[in-house]
Amino acid sequence: MRKTPFSLNQHLSNTHLCRTMLGTLLAMSSVWASAPAQAADHVVIMTISTYASAPLAGVVHDTRNALQLAEKLGYDTRNATILKDQELNAQGMRAALAQLAGRLQVNDRLFFYYSGHGTSSLVGNQCVSSLVAHDEAFIPTAEIKTYFDQMKGKVQDAFIVMDA
Repeated sequence: MRKTPFSLNQHLSNTHLCRTMLGTLLAMSSVWASAPAQAADHVVIMTISTYASAPLAGVVHDTRNALQLAEKLGYDTRNATILKDQELNAQGMRAALAQLAGRLQVNDRLFFYYSGHGTSSLVGNQCVSSLVAHDEAFIPTAEIKTYFDQMKGKVQDAFIVMDA
């Protein structure tokens, strides 16, 4: 992928290149593996509102909203992992996803919620969508998918929201 100087405001306005595959809200609920018993619930909420070049004022409410949604869906939120802003630079996002993939056990359930900027870029003749970390680095959704692919065989079900 070619790296160019980054201006989030300019990048967000370049919608003629390609439309984001993330959209404003992508919610996926899927049963990845059937299993007879439930082991544990994992609730992970990642929110980024304090971007240097394009802050998102409304994201400050998303943690509470995501916890309420998880509870309404029957997830145990008492031990939720909540990561915000500076914790979610590119390195922090990757580490959190890797740790999550490593701690899931067979029959666990996953509620995952991301709220922050998303973007897409034209690379060659392909549209590449990405989540935007707090440090404004792009994490391609194909990379995010590899973390979730590691979780497939472990979880009994997953509810994933990408609000980007």
